[in-house]
Amino acid sequence: MSHIHLDLQPTAPARPLSALPGSAQQAVRKLVATIFTWTERARMRRRLLSLDDRMLRDLGITRAEVHTETAKPFWRV
Repeated sequence: MSHIHLDLQPTAPARPLSALPGSAQQAVRKLVATIFTWTERARMRRRLLSLDDRMLRDLGITRAEVHTETAKPFWRV
């Protein structure tokens, strides 16, 4: 039987966001907001792919428009 040894080093505890200078807090908040936006955009594009043709007609978009939209990378509007 083989043994696995993990050499784990202790890490410093994470600092709360309030411990950062104001400009760093803003940068972290902006980064989190951007990641949230990207995640939501990717989720909505996946959801578009799951809609049937009747639902797409109700929304006023075509299957071709769905494929164009869902082919975009998550960071592109």
